Amino acid sequence: YLQALLTAVPIPDPRLSRMRKELGLNGTDLPDIANMPSGCRFHTRCMYATNICKTTCPEQVQRGASTVACHLVDDLPKFELFTKAVGGD
Repeated sequence: YLQALLTAVPIPDPRLSRMRKELGLNGTDLPDIANMPSGCRFHTRCMYATNICKTTCPEQVQRGASTVACHLVDDLPKFELFTKAVGGD
């Protein structure tokens, strides 16, 4: 979800902007809070969700200064283009 939001931020460098891959969500409907799906609460909307996401709730882990709850945190692409655009490196 965060990755989809970050891709909506305009990138001032046209070269980086063209390189950026458009990302989306599988859906924008929130699940019924009284009837939450099994597994990860975001799997119904996450474009990276796999079978484990549908059945098992991920545990929180530390990654740098952040706490993340995702089975795929170490396998997903990093926000390199966003970092370059904001940081100017």
